[in-house]
Amino acid sequence: MEKRTVADIVGPWIDPDFNSSLIERCRNNWSIPVGLVTNYVLATFIRQRIALNIVVPEAQRRIVAGFEDGSEILDDELSIAIAEILPNQVPPIVDVSPWMRQPLSVNEALDRIDELSGFDICVRGLLTFEFEDVSITHLPRADRRDVYKSSIWLSTGCGALGFDEKRCKTLSGKIVVVEGKLFKPEPPLGGCGHMGLWPAELLARTLERDSSNC
Repeated sequence: MEKRTVADIVGPWIDPDFNSSLIERCRNNWSIPVGLVTNYVLATFIRQRIALNIVVPEAQRRIVAGFEDGSEILDDELSIAIAEILPNQVPPIVDVSPWMRQPLSVNEALDRIDELSGFDICVRGLLTFEFEDVSITHLPRADRRDVYKSSIWLSTGCGALGFDEKRCKTLSGKIVVVEGKLFKPEPPLGGCGHMGLWPAELLARTLERDSSNC
């Protein structure tokens, strides 16, 4: 059993400015020996590329031993998580590289949420940076479905950008391009962000102003 913690490898936890279920899960398990975290948490660390030198060997040991603890959301979740970072050992996965070269609209990202969840994408839309509402919303406005169904919650976390509050307030209400990892809601929540109102969450890595026309 791996007795080291993520904190031993990466360093002490540093709280970002905002919270999400993903951030909370990482925070709560940051200083727990990796050999004691659940399979679901272990898969989370792997997908976020955190302390891979200790979490991947622990996951591989559990797979060989057939260890299951009932925490997994998906069947064979550890194998799937490892497959995402070791493509030579896995069945073919979705090629999302075109969506990093050409930004998706918010509606396009949401329409493909089952396919793109867990992958890095690039999204273009209108930034909102307010209390209890940090999100990117679809453009053009005429194609929006309703207040939340055409919007994605933005969060920060391990390996992602830390929002510069002053700069983001300046960009609020302007068109931006955000790169990051897309996630669909975790059961049983049914939604992301504040009050679970958003249909998806983007763990943002970069956020830049886009001056192109809508």
